[in-house]
Amino acid sequence: MIAVHTELPAYRAAAAELPQSVRIAASPRGTIAVVAARAGAAAAALDAGAIAVVVCDPTPEAVAGLPRDAPVVLDRALLRADAQVHADPHAALLTAECAAAPADLDAVVVDAVGWLRTLAVEAGPWPRRRRARRSAVRWRC
Repeated sequence: MIAVHTELPAYRAAAAELPQSVRIAASPRGTIAVVAARAGAAAAALDAGAIAVVVCDPTPEAVAGLPRDAPVVLDRALLRADAQVHADPHAALLTAECAAAPADLDAVVVDAVGWLRTLAVEAGPWPRRRRARRSAVRWRC
């Protein structure tokens, strides 16, 4: 069972739909804490013992000062065009997960692939590998 600590109604509702695998916890200790984008909220959750933090619609102020090794997920609809993103030069894999209403799916996928391309170029050069005989691309709608 995954323990989640949040005061955000959308995440509480989502957790309620997964009663077999998620439970809402009263405090952040030992949980995945989901916080709004307020300065210090993510750091406070980590200081209170959260094992990971999800920051909803993050701002630079909301994640400023977090330890580089802190497990933090930024939950936003699309990556801002002016965002300063940097890929780890030692990365072996870059992934993106997309979720959108059917009418928005094309735009969301194009945005995600564009950012993966940007990060891949920045993190390169990538080690040469034998070409796969089949595509590894999967679509799930």
